Amino acid sequence: MYLSDRYPTLLDMAGVNEATAAAVPPEYVPSADELRGAEMVVVAGELKSADRAQQLAGLLADAVPSGLVVVIAYPARIAGPVGDLVRGLVETNIQDLRETLTQVANSHAAFSEYFATFGRGYTVFPHLADDIEVLAQDAPGATGHPAAICVHRGRGSIYLLPMHNAGAGWDVFFNSLIGSVDQHRAGAAGALPDYLRELRLPGEADLLSNIEHRMTELEERRMEAERLERFRWLIGPLTGAAFETLVLDSLNLVLQDSGYRAEDRPDTGAEDFWIVSPDGDVALAEAKGIATHVRRDHVNQVDNHRMMLDLDVPDLPGLLVVNAFRGHPELERRTLDVNADVVKRARVSNVLILRGIDLYRLVALKVGGEDVAATFVDALLGGGGWLRVTDQGTELVQG
Repeated sequence: MYLSDRYPTLLDMAGVNEATAAAVPPEYVPSADELRGAEMVVVAGELKSADRAQQLAGLLADAVPSGLVVVIAYPARIAGPVGDLVRGLVETNIQDLRETLTQVANSHAAFSEYFATFGRGYTVFPHLADDIEVLAQDAPGATGHPAAICVHRGRGSIYLLPMHNAGAGWDVFFNSLIGSVDQHRAGAAGALPDYLRELRLPGEADLLSNIEHRMTELEERRMEAERLERFRWLIGPLTGAAFETLVLDSLNLVLQDSGYRAEDRPDTGAEDFWIVSPDGDVALAEAKGIATHVRRDHVNQVDNHRMMLDLDVPDLPGLLVVNAFRGHPELERRTLDVNADVVKRARVSNVLILRGIDLYRLVALKVGGEDVAATFVDALLGGGGWLRVTDQGTELVQG
C-alpha cells in the first residue's frame, strides 16, 4: 500500500511493481482490516495533514507487531505531518544536526544502491536504543550519528530512510527502495566489523576499485544531467534575477570559445547585462519573465535603458530575451510566433528578440555539437528583429 500527498501518481510510472504496492488516493486513511491484509505500507515524500498523520500513526503502530512492514521515505528531513507520523511510531531522538544536505554513509549491504542515489538528508538519530538497527550513518567528518534506521516490532518493522531524488526517475526510486527493503528482510549481510575490513580474497580489491571508478563516473554523469536539466527552466516559470542568471549561463554556453560572452555588471538595471567581445561592448541586453507574449513596450524598455546609460541607440544593438507566458502550464504558448508589429518595432530599434524557447534550442544545438555562436552574433549585429530557432534551423525575422 502506497501513501503520499506529494507523489500520488508515483505508481503509475513505468517499471513500478504494482504487485508489491498498490496506489491509494491522496488523503486516504486505510482501515485496520485493510492494514491486516497488507504486507507493506510505503509513505514517500510529504503528508499535508497532521490529522491524517496522527490517524496513520495509531493504525500502523497497532498493525506492525502482527507483521506489517512500514517504510517511511522522508524528504531530506523529518518535519511537519511526516514528523508527527514518525514520532507516533518510534520513540527515539530525531534531530536536524547537519547544516547542509549530506550524503549518508551506508552501513548495510542491502541499501548500498538506494543510499548511493537517494541517501541525502539533514536528519540524524542520536542516542538510539540498543534494539534499533542502524542502516546508515552520517558521513565521515559530520556528526557521526545514525542517519537511517530500522525498528523491529514483533513480526513487523518500521524503516526510516532519507529520500532525495537526484535526477533519477521515480520508477527507479521506488524499485530501488522496495528492492533494498526486500533484501534486508531476506537477511542480506550488514556491514563488516572493522577488524575484518582489511581482509581481501584474490581479485576483490580490483573489483572494489572498478566499482569506485564507475560510481565516480556515474556521479559525474548525474551532475552533468542535472546541469543540462537546468536549461529547461528557460521556458519555465522563472523571472527576475533567477531568469537573468540562467540566461547569462545559457548565452555563455552558446558563445563558448567564440571570444564573445555575456557579462553582468552593477552599472546596469536589475534585469540588464552586456554582450561583450575582446574589442569592447557589443550590445546591451535584458532578460525578463512575463505573463504575456513579448510586446512593443518590452522592446521600448531596451531603448529606454540604452538612453538612460547615454548609449548610441542606432549603433549599439539591444538584446531582449523573454520568458513569455511564464505562468502558463502548457508548452504550446511558449512556441507562439512573435507578432509582426513587435518584430518591426524591434527592427526599427535595433533590438534582437529571443524567446526562451529560442535560447533553449540554441543551447540544444550547441550541446549537440553545432557551433551556433556565429549564428547568434550575426543575428545580434544584423539590425534587429527576431531570431527564430526551430528544429529545422535558425532564421533572422525582420518583418
